[in-house]
Amino acid sequence: QPDMALLVAEVFRGNPELCQQVTSELVGRFADLIARERNQGKTGPWYLLFFKAIVVAQGLPMVKNQSMVIEALKRRSPSSMLHLLQGEEGLHQVTKLAKGFNSMGQLRDPEASRWVGGADGELIYYITS
Repeated sequence: QPDMALLVAEVFRGNPELCQQVTSELVGRFADLIARERNQGKTGPWYLLFFKAIVVAQGLPMVKNQSMVIEALKRRSPSSMLHLLQGEEGLHQVTKLAKGFNSMGQLRDPEASRWVGGADGELIYYITS
């Protein structure tokens, strides 16, 4: 499914006319995919790329889509969907991940990669979410 998520995000990216036709069902489906990954202890930044693609297109805010994404996050609890490393424990984890980071090439690439896992994947997911 990561390949499909990247494909769908690419279809919508930079296309305001198409972004205006996004349905709440499609946003909900991507939110469910993110929640499923997070419940399995995984990070899946490729699903977030869809949200990123539909909230702004060619510099134009897609207000309806922004509202749908926020509602989807609220319904499913942001802390269970996004990798929020907060507080003292979060700061310690981010520092630990950054010190051991070995995937600099992935940060230079503007798209999230499905091939990075483990601690490097966790840090990339944290940064992109």
